[in-house]
Amino acid sequence: MAHERESFPTLADGSGVGAVLAQRVEGDSSAAKNGAIGFAFKDSTGALILPQLNSLGQLPVTLDAASLDNLYAHGFHAGSASTQTIATIALTVDAKYTNIEMLCSSFQDSEFELIWNDNGVLTTLMQALVGSGQYTFKDKMSIDFTAGSTGTQQLLLKGKNMRNPVSQLTGTITVQKL
Repeated sequence: MAHERESFPTLADGSGVGAVLAQRVEGDSSAAKNGAIGFAFKDSTGALILPQLNSLGQLPVTLDAASLDNLYAHGFHAGSASTQTIATIALTVDAKYTNIEMLCSSFQDSEFELIWNDNGVLTTLMQALVGSGQYTFKDKMSIDFTAGSTGTQQLLLKGKNMRNPVSQLTGTITVQKL
């Protein structure tokens, strides 16, 4: 007489009754399967796979940089006590953007603003003051935003000298389009 080992249900089926886990191994299709496999992933065909670690015990990750469109504008103005546009990036309506960065500099006390023009509605995203001791300023915002649906969509870098004599205003802006 053979004794069979009892199996204890660990899953519940649709009726709430316990169900036993079925064995699953790497390469099995995940479709319509109950079961548990630790740290399982699905590949592009839907087959179960186990993560492969590199020699340092890390999960290798590849970022698809091809899906991002890097936009860039650089410009300068001879200097002015009134606000001047230094660089402009034209945005696509309804497109999503991320990772806005600005770099600005002047040898005199100056104020810079990175502005989003949403069909005439101007929103200041970043501001910077430069002067003696720090003639260059760089900042990056890791925010996501979606350009408006109508009208002119732009990122504008504007600047002005805060006192005389005026000095050249230089700036660069970048953003990634998703």
